[in-house]
Amino acid sequence: MIPGYLLTLVTSFFVMDMVIRVFKDQPGGTYNHYLGMFVSPTDLAYSVIKATVFCAAVTLIHCYYGYFTSGGPAGVGQASGRAVRASLVTIMVLDFTLTVMLWGLQPVYVFKG
Repeated sequence: MIPGYLLTLVTSFFVMDMVIRVFKDQPGGTYNHYLGMFVSPTDLAYSVIKATVFCAAVTLIHCYYGYFTSGGPAGVGQASGRAVRASLVTIMVLDFTLTVMLWGLQPVYVFKG
């Protein structure tokens, strides 16, 4: 899972660079500057950790519901729906929890004027 995620991440960086240069006819230096300025290796490592945890959680949830399925095809459909719903809720909770654990709570500045 990790090599696939990293390959997708690198591909998205290259595709966005191409979109900016080719389709928007803008210089790519600005994109590369801000990408290098705001995306740190720590952030990339944290994103790999989050993706791995999400993958493990979804796999375990779906294996659990699949293992305890009964009732034939109708039971499989119900178990599948329950697994998908449980996965969505779990990912939302894990996303918030891991973001706070890894990056911490950042103050929000509201400019009034």
